[in-house]
Amino acid sequence: MGFGGELLRALARAGQRSRTLVQLTLVAVLVGAPQGTFVGDHWTTPEPRDLLALDQLISAPAPAKTDEPPIARALTVARAETPRPTAPPPPAASRALPTSPATPAAAAAPSGGSWVNASWYGPGFYGNRTACGQTFTAASWGIAHKTLRCGTMVQITYRGRTVSAPVIDRGPYIAGREVDLAAAVAGALGFTGVQPIYLVIP
Repeated sequence: MGFGGELLRALARAGQRSRTLVQLTLVAVLVGAPQGTFVGDHWTTPEPRDLLALDQLISAPAPAKTDEPPIARALTVARAETPRPTAPPPPAASRALPTSPATPAAAAAPSGGSWVNASWYGPGFYGNRTACGQTFTAASWGIAHKTLRCGTMVQITYRGRTVSAPVIDRGPYIAGREVDLAAAVAGALGFTGVQPIYLVIP
């Protein structure tokens, strides 16, 4: 046949091989069979371990598709993992501190008088007769004054307390003192020692 015949036979064999390759490829796609590879002048079949790796790669689930960029996804995960701050507990109800009762203001001294120094007398004078003719006792209610006539009612104010008492005796005879209070009057006022009082003489 010559060179032309040999060429035709070679082309026929190549065409047959091409058809076989196409058929094998279609079968592999349809049934998952391993594809042969034409290497040099012969066909090779993948090794079983290669087929197993390929099968695992094919059967592995595809990663979820997301349109978010990587930075946005990282921020979303960080926000999801960051714990939200909890609201602080409500402050405990404060208890009002007890307040001491208000101290009543001292009563204003009546007008029309003057401040004078006073003293008091009692024990050691009980049983004596006063300048106004009374027997002086612990219960005697009155004051001693040097010039006011006996029986004159005066008003005495000391530290917010006010009493009225008559003149029942003369005195005191110590310089700088204007009035001597009987023990009963001094006790009613809470008066001790020598201190100023507000004296009102009608």
